[in-house]
Amino acid sequence: MAFEHLTGQLHFWYYQAKPDQRHAPRRIEPGIEEIEVIVSGRGYFEVAGEVIDAGPGSSLWYQPGDKVIVTAHESDPYETIVFHFSVTRRPDIVPPSYSTWAETGDCVRFCRRTFELFKMAVKLSPAEVVSLYARLFWESQEYLRRGVQEQLPASLRRVQMLIEKQFTDDLNIDRLAEEAGISSSHLHLLFRRYLDTSPAQFLIQQRMVKAQDILAHSGLTVKEVCYAVGFRDFPYFCARFKRHTGLSPSAYRRRFQV
Repeated sequence: MAFEHLTGQLHFWYYQAKPDQRHAPRRIEPGIEEIEVIVSGRGYFEVAGEVIDAGPGSSLWYQPGDKVIVTAHESDPYETIVFHFSVTRRPDIVPPSYSTWAETGDCVRFCRRTFELFKMAVKLSPAEVVSLYARLFWESQEYLRRGVQEQLPASLRRVQMLIEKQFTDDLNIDRLAEEAGISSSHLHLLFRRYLDTSPAQFLIQQRMVKAQDILAHSGLTVKEVCYAVGFRDFPYFCARFKRHTGLSPSAYRRRFQV
């Protein structure tokens, strides 16, 4: 099971800072992993000796024992939602202490709707807690991947862009390889070497993220969502979605629909 260090317990904090407000240093307690996400404004976050000017869509990831010092922006103080995960140990893959979401709007919607669940006293199951952690973790890894884009071979970047823009199409490996101007086997090798995945898995990941967004923000039926993101086999879509999020598409909608 992924993220085995999680206990299934999650709490939230919400905070709106005052202009130029400086907080006393605090240290993350043992057994706690925090992800502080900025939804508006700006703040200066000092983590591990590095000061970060963080704005909307920024994630600060704290591990047990980390010392955190925060000062709000003098004219645009930050508003933050903190995901407070209970853990048994450090994660196998430690996310970056700072990252940004690719789409600020997606970040703000995700944080606000999950915080609404907390305010409504909705009890999240361990699977749902893992699903929330997985989305935050995915965004942090996407940030790292974006940072190395310039180091990727041009052929691989072309295929990435094609998948991200046309993920609803029937994109088979031969078409992708032709777009890249290389053989299918070479394309597989590039994906494994630089992205640690396969072209097929990368395509499915793009479809899953879009499916989550549509389920949360539209009235389409689950079957319509399946077809809208490029799947043609409905049972397969449902099985892959549950594997990806820990929830069935219907359960995900009930929890996170805005």
